Amino acid sequence: MPSISFSPKIHAQLVRPWQYAVVVKLLGKSIGYRALCNRLGALWNSTTGFNVIDLENNYFLIRFKSNEDMEFVLTQGPWTLMGHYLIVQPWSPQFDSSKEECDSVIV
Repeated sequence: MPSISFSPKIHAQLVRPWQYAVVVKLLGKSIGYRALCNRLGALWNSTTGFNVIDLENNYFLIRFKSNEDMEFVLTQGPWTLMGHYLIVQPWSPQFDSSKEECDSVIV
């Protein structure tokens, strides 16, 4: 498979817009994009807002506009939606939703 290598400087510039991003997955239940956006908006009440990207394998990428909002979400859980736990983890460039498998969480 072809690949492109970037210098560390270019890589840092490409990753910078995602520095306040988390990956979420609802355990035990699939949820649609619009339903997730509405429920997270009510649950988290973000001061600056966030964007949601639907990934494969029932994962979603949430990009916050501030570090404070991201830290709140990462530290104030556990979060539940519709009676199911929401996995929240910091995003990393190595995250691959097609290979990640998580079906449990310790709370």
